[in-house]
Amino acid sequence: MSPGRALVLPATLARVVSIVLASFSPLKGKPHAPEPLNHVWQKHCRRAIILILALGASLLAQPDAGTRSVEGRVLNSSGQVVVGAVVQIKDLKTLQIRSFITQEAGVYHFAGLSTNSDYEVSASKEGVISRVKSLRSLNSRKKVVIDLFLN
Repeated sequence: MSPGRALVLPATLARVVSIVLASFSPLKGKPHAPEPLNHVWQKHCRRAIILILALGASLLAQPDAGTRSVEGRVLNSSGQVVVGAVVQIKDLKTLQIRSFITQEAGVYHFAGLSTNSDYEVSASKEGVISRVKSLRSLNSRKKVVIDLFLN
């Protein structure tokens, strides 16, 4: 989770957290026999584990605000999909290059891209190269679609 992001809990998870937290408070004036210390310890450990698992699950369910994805198709000059084209995306900040080989539908997909970096995307197959397309950090869309045409 990045700094400055508020933790948003689904309603059911918020209810579970409130029940678990309420269980740590002493019984409200109800007489009860004291439990052995090891039973109390085990009960609190189980509740803490449930709380940690519930919070962990909610954090995993939230998309990362600092990432985005790029996808599209590779097409030839006739507009037909190109199978087996190599699509490369280059992070202009780190100079890291990732590759993807298109399948039957000619589709490529890159996920987990930083919103703070600029990227260049291109495709090639058998010496035929597409124009380099740019994805700028100013583009705030989380999912960007860029079709590439082999000339």
